[in-house]
Amino acid sequence: MADTADSAPGATPESAEPTAPTGPTAPGEAGAGEGRRAPDRSSAHEDVTAPVGGPLADGAANPLDGIDIGVEHPVFLSYAHAVAGARPELVVHVGRAPAEAGAPPLRLSLEFSIECDGVVLAVPAPLVDVEADDGPVSLSTPIALERTELLGMAEQRPTVLVVTMRAGDWCREERMSGPEVLAARQWIVGQDQAWAAMTLSTFVQPQHPRLSDLEREAATLLDQWTGSASLDGYQGGPERVDAAVDALCHAFAARSIAYAPPQGNWSERGHRLRDAEDVLQGRLASRLDAALVLASALEHLRVEPLVVVCGATAVLGYWKSERHSAENVAMPGWQLVNQIDRGLIGLVDTGSLVESPPPPLREVAARARRILRADGSGARFVVSVRQARLEGARPQPVRSVGQDGAVVEIAAPVVERSNTITLENLPEQGGPRPSLPAAPPRVEGWKAALLDLSARNRLIHCPDSAIASHRLVELAVPEAVMGAVEDLIASGSAITLEGAGERAAACRRTGRAFHEELDPPLLAPGIADHRRVQVDVSNDAYFSALRALRSQARTLVQETGTNNLYLALGSLVWTTRGTTVRSPLVFIPVELSTRSARSPYTLRIDPAGAPTPNYSLVERLRLDLGLTVPGLREPAADEAGIDVPALFDAVRAALAEAGLPFHVEATTYLGIFNFGNFRLWKDLEESWELLARNPLVHHLIHSPDAAFADPRADVSPPPAEEVLPTLPIPADASQVGVVARALAGHTLVVEGPPGTGKSQTIANLVMRLLAEGRKVMFVAEKQAALDVVYRRIAAQGFGPLVLNLHDRKQKPALVRRRILDASELEPHPNSVRIESVRHRVEAGREALDAYARALHGTTASGMSAYEARASLVAYGDARPALAITGPQLAALDGAGAAELRDEAVPRLRDCLLGLDGDRGRASAFLGAPVDDADIDAVADAIGELHEVARADDDGLLVALAALDEAEAEVVASVLGATAYPLPALSRLADPAWRAAARSLRDRLAAPPDAPALDYFQPDALEADLAPVRDAVSDATHALFRRRTKTGRAFGPLAQYRITSTPLPRSPRAALDLIDDLVACAAQDRELRELWRRVLPEAAGLHVGTWSAARGEDRSAALREVEFLIGLEGAFDGPPGTALSRACGIALAAAGGGAGERERVRQRVARARDCLGSIAAQPVLRPLPIDRLVALSGALAGMGRADRCADLRAHSALERALEPLARLGLVDAAAQVRERQIGPFELATALEVGLARATIDQRLRHGPLRAFTRAVHEHSADAYADDLASLRALLPQGLIARALASHRERLEGQGTRLDDLKRELARRVRARGIRDLVGEYGDLITDITPCVLVSPDSVARFFPAERQDFDVVVFDEASQITVASAVGAMGRGRSAIVCGDSNQMPPTSFAKLSREAEDADGFPDEESILTECVSAHVPRAWLSWHYRSQDEALIAFSNRQYYGGRLSSFPSPQAPASAPGRGGGVSMRLVEGRFIRSVPRGGERRTLRTNPEEAAAIVDEVRARFAAEASPSIGVVTFNLPQRDLVETRLRDLDDPRITSSLDADDGLFVKNLENVQGDERDTVLFSVAFAHDESGRVPLNFGPLNLPGGERRLNVAVTRARREVVVFASFEPDELEAERSQSRGLRDLKEYLRLARLGPDEYARRSPRLPEPDEHREQIAARLREAGAVVSTDVGLSDFRIDLVLAPGHDPGAPSLAVLLDGKGWAARGTVYDRDVLPRSVLSGLMGWPGVERVWLPDWVADPQGVVDRLMGRLEEASAGAAAGGGRRSRARPTAREAPGGQAG
Repeated sequence: MADTADSAPGATPESAEPTAPTGPTAPGEAGAGEGRRAPDRSSAHEDVTAPVGGPLADGAANPLDGIDIGVEHPVFLSYAHAVAGARPELVVHVGRAPAEAGAPPLRLSLEFSIECDGVVLAVPAPLVDVEADDGPVSLSTPIALERTELLGMAEQRPTVLVVTMRAGDWCREERMSGPEVLAARQWIVGQDQAWAAMTLSTFVQPQHPRLSDLEREAATLLDQWTGSASLDGYQGGPERVDAAVDALCHAFAARSIAYAPPQGNWSERGHRLRDAEDVLQGRLASRLDAALVLASALEHLRVEPLVVVCGATAVLGYWKSERHSAENVAMPGWQLVNQIDRGLIGLVDTGSLVESPPPPLREVAARARRILRADGSGARFVVSVRQARLEGARPQPVRSVGQDGAVVEIAAPVVERSNTITLENLPEQGGPRPSLPAAPPRVEGWKAALLDLSARNRLIHCPDSAIASHRLVELAVPEAVMGAVEDLIASGSAITLEGAGERAAACRRTGRAFHEELDPPLLAPGIADHRRVQVDVSNDAYFSALRALRSQARTLVQETGTNNLYLALGSLVWTTRGTTVRSPLVFIPVELSTRSARSPYTLRIDPAGAPTPNYSLVERLRLDLGLTVPGLREPAADEAGIDVPALFDAVRAALAEAGLPFHVEATTYLGIFNFGNFRLWKDLEESWELLARNPLVHHLIHSPDAAFADPRADVSPPPAEEVLPTLPIPADASQVGVVARALAGHTLVVEGPPGTGKSQTIANLVMRLLAEGRKVMFVAEKQAALDVVYRRIAAQGFGPLVLNLHDRKQKPALVRRRILDASELEPHPNSVRIESVRHRVEAGREALDAYARALHGTTASGMSAYEARASLVAYGDARPALAITGPQLAALDGAGAAELRDEAVPRLRDCLLGLDGDRGRASAFLGAPVDDADIDAVADAIGELHEVARADDDGLLVALAALDEAEAEVVASVLGATAYPLPALSRLADPAWRAAARSLRDRLAAPPDAPALDYFQPDALEADLAPVRDAVSDATHALFRRRTKTGRAFGPLAQYRITSTPLPRSPRAALDLIDDLVACAAQDRELRELWRRVLPEAAGLHVGTWSAARGEDRSAALREVEFLIGLEGAFDGPPGTALSRACGIALAAAGGGAGERERVRQRVARARDCLGSIAAQPVLRPLPIDRLVALSGALAGMGRADRCADLRAHSALERALEPLARLGLVDAAAQVRERQIGPFELATALEVGLARATIDQRLRHGPLRAFTRAVHEHSADAYADDLASLRALLPQGLIARALASHRERLEGQGTRLDDLKRELARRVRARGIRDLVGEYGDLITDITPCVLVSPDSVARFFPAERQDFDVVVFDEASQITVASAVGAMGRGRSAIVCGDSNQMPPTSFAKLSREAEDADGFPDEESILTECVSAHVPRAWLSWHYRSQDEALIAFSNRQYYGGRLSSFPSPQAPASAPGRGGGVSMRLVEGRFIRSVPRGGERRTLRTNPEEAAAIVDEVRARFAAEASPSIGVVTFNLPQRDLVETRLRDLDDPRITSSLDADDGLFVKNLENVQGDERDTVLFSVAFAHDESGRVPLNFGPLNLPGGERRLNVAVTRARREVVVFASFEPDELEAERSQSRGLRDLKEYLRLARLGPDEYARRSPRLPEPDEHREQIAARLREAGAVVSTDVGLSDFRIDLVLAPGHDPGAPSLAVLLDGKGWAARGTVYDRDVLPRSVLSGLMGWPGVERVWLPDWVADPQGVVDRLMGRLEEASAGAAAGGGRRSRARPTAREAPGGQAG
């Protein structure tokens, strides 16, 4: 074994210089690769000037003396240069001396020679026709080496360069120092590695005769080992080549050759190299000598050798195959390390061959590999002998003395062989990457946030600091067994981890890498046989390091739902942007476990994952280098997973083929790696345009500052009361509103503060959407968030419709089985019962809702019945009230009441104040105002009326007033009809006369129909017409002369003829004419007789015969009869009728004489005029005249002026009263008119009147008139029970609807569905879930239409081109970054983003995984929730808080962060005797110290911790576990070190119960601010940790709390408890000078600590709202106090208050009865469920109130004492029950049927 320093593994020879990753200079360039010596013009040079030819002219100056010359030449020359075909160059600089400036140019020639002791060793070619002028000239010329002379050089010597200048006849010779010349067997590196390699290759002499003996010995060994002695080069394959080399090494070692170390560095001086003769015969060799001899043998055997020059040592290499990548003559070590590690190049540490026997070839190669170092930097350069041969470097001939004594040169034969794969003929790697369209700036920003390809990311760089600090733990897995280890883990085998102990410590001391110390033969059996692997930690650090890793992994699983604990196999060591990084190649997701606190840790694969290549590295290589490695991007697989050796080989091959100076190291790290973001980045990179199909994604990309235009915004959500009965889980109104908007397809943000039931809302939302036939993707980072929702959905029977792709514990076979089972699901809903119960629920809801509307619906008064009652209580009973009835109020509208309040009453008040005394009261009887223009007329009318009335002693005025004008005219006519005596007028009452009179009137009024009167005058009717008729008749029948005879027949009537009308000539017509005249005469006689009977007085006075045919007679008779008929009314009907009475009074007053009749007629005329004046005034007209006379007496008694003034005052008042009259409030107007209500009482009287009218309308005449408490409470209980029954029935019905919708789509899929089922049923070679979703995603989402995913699993399973989902629902969206969310969002059509803007922002992976020393400095990232809020997406608010069983727990956050908008429930106060154990928030002061620095040698794990607080918390936990069987406890700390310290001390207790609880999902947790969101426990112990510094002040650095958004962390921390928070602090709150800080988080912390210190009274004092006044409530409270109860009103710290809290008088500190009223707060709740079911169930269940009662307003109004008695009885029962239960009744969380409580948030 080599024993020199240069053989030490990993050692760097002092002279070794890193080789730049660029190719060497090609041989043959100027200088043959040697550096040039600068021109030397020193005095040591000899100048000889002489003319050429004839004698010198006396005094002639040699022109060459003015020439300056300088020469650059190679530093070294050697025989090896000549053999290698070197053609070095000489560079000559020619110019004039400064003194010769301005002289004409001189043309000259130059000749050169390089001599040593007079022997010319090299002759540079001459330069001719060189022009020397003022400017310098540089020329080069090749040097011809004299090979024979160089061969004769026995030692290294200096040379002389002779330069001869000639110009014409002149000559000048100059001698200067030349190159060093080496001895024939010397070699030096020099400054040109390419020529150093070319010259070194000449010392490889495959033709040396001494090699034959060595080869024969090797063949013999090979025959012994393999049964074949053939040394056949590459024909036997790589294994045969290795065997041949091994045999040569053994044969070489058998010579017992001594090691001769080199003298100095290869670059310092020429080194003599021994040939095979010297080595094999002389048995002395340096490592380089041995390498050259063995290389010579290999070349002779047709195996291509490599000589690796390493500082002061050398290594032999060889290609194992003739097919390999192209080479340079000189290559840096990095260029071959990948080929070496791939096994394509073998290595031999020639220093190991001094051992006999030598080590196995594997060990010899391993030693050589260590000399090269992992990255090849141990090699100065590598010589490719074959490439040197191709470029002309032949082996040096072997000189020997023949038998005849002659020197014989043996030259090597020329072998031509083309066996090289060049880069040009390599198969193309991967092909060009398709170009993608440029993404918008916001998308680019999201991508940058997702994929951190910097060296900060462990996926790109595993720094030494992480390894040293055990954030990464290295495992001792040699590369030889790494593939087997991967197979073991991938197959599910457990690997036990053991500390490396002293070996790990030794590595630390020497600074060596742990993986470089691996001993495969030693380690492999332990891995293979015992499944044990050593880890790079000392025994002391073993448990703390692995415990920390396990804790971090658990935290990440809880926070992100993803296991980020990986075993990283292999590392690519490479340089990017000037930084050398170590990037893992393969990741295996694993789990760490241990049986007890001191048991060793075991490692096994995470069943939810599989080995995966490092895709981030793939992308970084592509971006930085344009390098694609298919074998890494899509690695080859073996039976267990990834073929790790093949992957390593593929990477090494790609690096070698690309000529990159990087290499693969066989490392194995266990640590936390953020591996999930790559898929999200890839999703955005390739599919952002597809994702932008979603309206919200498009909005966030292109217009986030504008208002979001939801395409479904015009779709109205269904009413909440319609949605509520369709939800399987109880839901309050705010939750129902969210579901309703989701059903309408709206995109919205749902703000759900802690404990408001987000998960319950999401569960309801998902189930209802499924029932509508929609597909839902539910997205959350945390598995816990998905689990909560899934459990709720599954509890309702929807589990088979849900596909959980986030649960890492699910096996693929189970997922396939679930999908298959879901395809066969058959629900059996009880549809008939569902409908019947639904109808009952609806009926109950309508009844309860009707009560609320009746009680709190606003009436025309502007008040509800409840408000009216409160007003009446407030005003009291003594207040006057306007007389307004319920029906009158019902007739009003809102405008009427407003008019009364705003206009009428103020104006009426002003009017009353403006009146002079009682002025106007005398006119009040009028009721209506008098127009100013009519005042005088009204005053006069009233005065005239009283004058007429004074003369009216027989009632004629009143009788006349009762008549209308026509009737009054009848009376006047009766009095004026003097032609008719009074007895004659009496016949007007005779019905017979009336009939005859009407007959006469009608016949007279009808137009006469008598054609005969056109021929004869009326007097003809009195003639004897019979003879004439007979004569006409006879003439008509005459045979002859009928016309003549007819004319004669009319002769007697000739005196009556109207001559203007000739008689008819026709006999027949003449007969008709005489007949008509006869008829007219008869009719006239009849009318005359009727006339005489009807109008006897007129008939008696008529002169002559009266004839109706005579116009004047007819008209006069018609007028007379109509006059008398007009008087009939005076005699019509019984005597009591108005007209008859008036006529009777008038006629009675008139007596019988005409004079009396005239006097009465005048009296009637005056009365009529007076009444006309009265009738002309609208204000007087409505009043009966007798009442008018009676009421106006006071007014009439005034003088005219006073009368007018009174009328004016009255009119002003009536105008002010007009609105009351117009609105029907007559009684109220009368009250004011009569001055029953003074002007200053009017407003109050109006309000009291309206309140009374409201009560009257609603409680006595309206829907509440039949209210009874028993019936109403029965209705409420029945509604709650029916609703619970309906919820129990609903799931099967909803599932049936969902399946019907989705299976309708499946029916159209034909054979695809059958194909999918066959794939799901396969047991052998079953396809992966990702593969199935990719092909059958649309069918799978119809079978299981709800999918639970994380953002990462979305990108893994669902192609972006398919928009499979109708709705994407996010939970805990405040912890999902925008970049992580848009991929999932884009796969749906609408989005519901649920979270809390006041809770934790997305927690960076660095904080969770502790990648940085101080993760507190990482800025918060933007969440999708805040992004959507900023982008103006509509928001909904969940307002009921159910978590805190002591209201003080949420009061701080409600006030500080939620503006008091949360409705929390008060609870009975905790007993003062048990501070810190009953509930609420309390504080424990600890004499603690915060350790800010650790002295040298101290325990660093206590850095940044408070051990005293940790101890106090551990003691508290122990005490609670001792007191309870399974206490629900969580511990929250401000920083990670304190968290670690508390958990470590808890685990160090080794208490099985505590340890088991720590490991349970829902057991004891210990977390810091960053990762406690989503957790809740009954009791939370809060460790502040920070304490006073050395100066006694409390520093203001509180870690993440100081950062922007620190208050959100505090909010999360203080809202985790259900019953109790105990704050452990080491300082008083007032000692924290938060006012000196700009941090809101710090100021809020101080406030919270003060509240914790001061107790619950401080919460009540700082309640976010003032008490709500309620006079009705206060009246009940007063009555209860009178009954002996201790009563508190308006109890609570939020906008939900318990109206009355009752405690017994003997125990005022024990509130036992909560009394709820039906007040305004009750009515304002959004649903009947929120009003009548939810509060009572939560208070009696969750909050533990011993008694909860209701008081209904109608019940109180009807029987207040009965209500008081009932409540006092219930108080006695409740307090007795509480006392029997040991004080405060234990509280259990309500069931799903009791309250829609929240779980996490």
